Amino acid sequence: MSRCGSGAVLPLEGEHEQVLAGQTPASGGGGLLGPFAGPGFDFESISRGVPVFGRIPAHLPPVTTSARMAAAWTVPTPATADAPALRQTLAALQARIAQRTAARPYRLIAATPLPTASAGTLLMRVYVNPEGCEAVALVAPPTAHRAAEPGGEAGSLEQKASLDATSSAELRGTAPAVLVRVHDACFTSEALGSLKCDCADQLREALQRVSRSPEGGAVLYLPQEGRGIGLAAKTAAYALQAHGRDTVDANRDLGLPDDARDYGAAADMLAELGISRVALLTNNPRKARLLRAEGVDVARTVQLQPRARSGLAAGYLRAKAARMDHSISGLLGEL
Repeated sequence: MSRCGSGAVLPLEGEHEQVLAGQTPASGGGGLLGPFAGPGFDFESISRGVPVFGRIPAHLPPVTTSARMAAAWTVPTPATADAPALRQTLAALQARIAQRTAARPYRLIAATPLPTASAGTLLMRVYVNPEGCEAVALVAPPTAHRAAEPGGEAGSLEQKASLDATSSAELRGTAPAVLVRVHDACFTSEALGSLKCDCADQLREALQRVSRSPEGGAVLYLPQEGRGIGLAAKTAAYALQAHGRDTVDANRDLGLPDDARDYGAAADMLAELGISRVALLTNNPRKARLLRAEGVDVARTVQLQPRARSGLAAGYLRAKAARMDHSISGLLGEL
């Protein structure tokens, strides 16, 4: 998991156990990653009993000319300017995952009304844990506490005052279950517009749905990039995916679990909001199980509509359905 993840729940064991070994004999001609010239380190990854060999170069060519930039695109590796640092990062991730450590609790630090383009004005509440990691709750109050927004404006003073007054009491006990999305950060999709997944679409859909819920609702945004492994390891996994591995096998090839997230932070935030019973916006049954293990009453799950803006995203969604039990198989024909 990343430093600001909430913890990890899957140890490396059984058939998912991985081995990364530096300075192993390279497979002369093929391997998953192919041969490489120049200094670097060889690695061996065992994925479900099948050894995979490759070489990560110690240094990429300097990008100083268009020709060299073009050449950089041909490097078929988990591309990094410092391969030993990648190996060290992966080892630290494995150790942290094995320890299952989590810095808690997440405490409310600040809150403000936040006008948004597609979900109206929400209340943004920021939580911080003892390590300084930040998580965000975007809260839509019940309909009775909202005022109409003038077209194109951020919101009326009355609505802003209502949002500013929204506290745990506003959502506590207002409905049999409060609509909640627990969403994990995805920098590549949400900030860069990556076509490899549908995370940004899921976030937009969740914000719109909670904003329209008569009972109110919340989107909890957690710092668990790459299903909890962090941006560097996720990027290395993407490099493997560029050579045919799916999202599950790419993680395993790097010695990392399929999913390293946990939801202790979400439980802390829900408790502070006074939300004890939720209708969970998710296609992932594991998320519901882990929230229940944290004491959250997940009354039911509410399916999100998967969207594949590219063939890459469609392949990713199919892998999640087939290999991670995500409940989207009935929708895959539309992708």
